[in-house]
Amino acid sequence: MDTTMTTVPGTETQFAGPTTFTNAHDTAALWAHSGTATVRTGTERHLLTTGTVLLVPPGVPYSIYPGPESTIVPIAFTPESQGSTPFAHTLSITVGPEWHTALLHQFALSLGYLRGPARTNTLFEALRAKRPTKPHPRTAAAAVSSPKLPFSPEARFIAAHLIAHPEHEGDVRSLASLANLSSRALQQQFADETGLAIGQWHTATRVSIAAQLMTEGLLVKDAAARVGFSTLAGFTKAFSARTGMLPSTYRSRLDEAAEATQPRTPSVTLHTPAEQPPPAPHQGCSTWSRINPFHVLLWAYRGGARVTVGSREQRLTEGEAVWLPAGIANTLDLEPGAIVLPLGSLPAAQCTDIEPGATLGFARSCEPALLRTIVANYTRLAPRHHSRSLIAKHFADHARETKRSRHAQQHPTQRAIDRIIAHTHQNPGDDRTLAAWSDELCIEAGVLGTTFALRTGQHFADWRVGLRMTLAREHLEGRWSVEETARKLGYAHPSGLSKVFRKEHGMPPGSYQRSGWHHSRETWITR
Repeated sequence: MDTTMTTVPGTETQFAGPTTFTNAHDTAALWAHSGTATVRTGTERHLLTTGTVLLVPPGVPYSIYPGPESTIVPIAFTPESQGSTPFAHTLSITVGPEWHTALLHQFALSLGYLRGPARTNTLFEALRAKRPTKPHPRTAAAAVSSPKLPFSPEARFIAAHLIAHPEHEGDVRSLASLANLSSRALQQQFADETGLAIGQWHTATRVSIAAQLMTEGLLVKDAAARVGFSTLAGFTKAFSARTGMLPSTYRSRLDEAAEATQPRTPSVTLHTPAEQPPPAPHQGCSTWSRINPFHVLLWAYRGGARVTVGSREQRLTEGEAVWLPAGIANTLDLEPGAIVLPLGSLPAAQCTDIEPGATLGFARSCEPALLRTIVANYTRLAPRHHSRSLIAKHFADHARETKRSRHAQQHPTQRAIDRIIAHTHQNPGDDRTLAAWSDELCIEAGVLGTTFALRTGQHFADWRVGLRMTLAREHLEGRWSVEETARKLGYAHPSGLSKVFRKEHGMPPGSYQRSGWHHSRETWITR
């Protein structure tokens, strides 16, 4: 049976409206991997097309309006990764496909599952060194303002739809049905929030987009047709009412501005400095050993990796996804230049029949949908009605079809181990030995110990140390003190935690908290 999946479920691409953020610490890099988006930063409006990266410094509010079928990847650069030169202004640049690997690696660093200290990031320096995306000389000549955007979620959704589809010919009733509103309610929202009836707002948007198309070189009649005007006379009337000039006059001024900015042919050849290339691929990286309270699905976007699940090692190849079950230690060692990203997760009680380390491939055609799924699952930039668990359930269903599952374990010993794992996750400071558990659960200690080792790949004492270290990193990253962390994890004194932590991580917990990790703490990340 074919083990390659060719579809990705639930990849809805309609957004309910804008998503607004203000980064407290990190610089945001909003990358249009594919498609389009409109980003507002204060009074500025930025149009992102495929390949655009917009850098937004911390403290600047920004609202993102992704277009349909678009993959917009928000990336964070922590203060430690930006070097000593302050960054205070938005910057729009354009990158080619050769930058994809570096940008997605930085996105992975933002999510925080890769091991390593925070340090100056050569990618950020390379992006800042690129020449900014310059507006077309026509654009500088004149601008036709867009109408004010509504702020209620339903009206925002309709506004985004009309911006993406200015040629839309439906009446108010058809638009209202898209937002599950009555026509009257939608009209009221637009009138109250923009000062315009929805028909007036749509016409003003059409004019603004048509003006933008003319700055890009389209003729008046072509721009009018592109935004849905059936007659040139109708477009002229609407354009004149909005701008106070004929569209032909506007187009002439654009041509004059473009001609005036054309440089004269120099008498000598001038050499333009070459664009700085993207930084070299990473030379390999890994994760700390981690015991999760939920199942995780990982996907090799580029390159391969060695995956350890319990006591089992296997190789993950490009395009494959691997199932990392709850309660079992896992580590990931990436090959140089490889990009491995989390696809999704499921609660520990679901899909317990999937084999640990089960792998299935995704066809290359699934990449855009998978990237949209990752962004939706691990950031707040998610479409309306998005289900975060759907991709993991889809994988589990396919794994069963291709015999990568096992009969669900209902034996009392297995249920006892489930109870021990769940209890220890919730109460990591519980010092009970497996012998004490065997007395409480009335299961022979040898049987319980052997079954636990077969299930997790570790003896119980070693497994509990691994769980405590997983939780210790989370607490330290969450600004818990070493003393609070030690007390929560059952250590009688902070020195006990420090001794074990140093052995497992090569540094004391205080050093790890200061500089031993490098993911973003911004609230738009939903790890």
